[in-house]
Amino acid sequence: MVGATRWVDPVRAVATVAARMAGLVRSLPAAPVKALGEWDTNEVATHVTQVFELDADLAAGAEGPLDDIAGLGDFTKAMVDQEAERDPRVLAGRIEAAAERFAGAMAAAPAEGDVSWLGGIQLPVSALPGHVLNEALLHGVDLARAADRSWRVESAHALVAVRDFLFPLMQRLDPEFFLTDRGRAARTSYEVQARGGGAVRLDFGGGTVVVQPPTGDPVDCRISADPAALLQVIFGRKSQWKAILGGQLLAWGRRPWLGPQLTSMVRSP
Repeated sequence: MVGATRWVDPVRAVATVAARMAGLVRSLPAAPVKALGEWDTNEVATHVTQVFELDADLAAGAEGPLDDIAGLGDFTKAMVDQEAERDPRVLAGRIEAAAERFAGAMAAAPAEGDVSWLGGIQLPVSALPGHVLNEALLHGVDLARAADRSWRVESAHALVAVRDFLFPLMQRLDPEFFLTDRGRAARTSYEVQARGGGAVRLDFGGGTVVVQPPTGDPVDCRISADPAALLQVIFGRKSQWKAILGGQLLAWGRRPWLGPQLTSMVRSP
């Protein structure tokens, strides 16, 4: 089994990944190539740039845009469509500038309390570095695959995304936003543990799911996950079977066979 992931400072992790992302964006081919759905490499780079800039604004106290999180996909597409800049070199510079601004805003932000994220959802201030890393790490995978570049999702960085952003977000989202038909029909319980710190409990039943921190009560299935594998499996960048075979996902408990079924019960938030 893979050992525990080391802890890293979240804001420093953002700075590290921002520098890597800026380098990746600068290296993109002059003629953009298809990268993610309808987006080409320049459009994905534009989206990542906007994420860095948005979270820098939120860290500085700005109100989150968007009235309803259900409109996130349309909102994101419209933001990219409205952006006139497509030059990867300019976008890379904006990523670096936004990362610097983000670090300054986080240093001045209160350690406790919530921020108004997207769609009126309140998240802890500590979720902002996790959101930046969530987007940058995953879209780094998209850009690198499309442009035949190198990109590695470090487990220590993915841990910040999973522990500080993804798990808190799932606890605050309406389950209708991420529950599948199979999840609505289920009556079972899971505890998902990210190696290195952070866990969440999911109780399925009555057509919904309750997401909360672990309670100490028994669950049907426990999953121990390498954070880098977990992040990529949840968001469809990696096969769960490859992660299982590599020891990056491990299920045990009274019903361990339920482990691989979890991805069919929830959608990526």
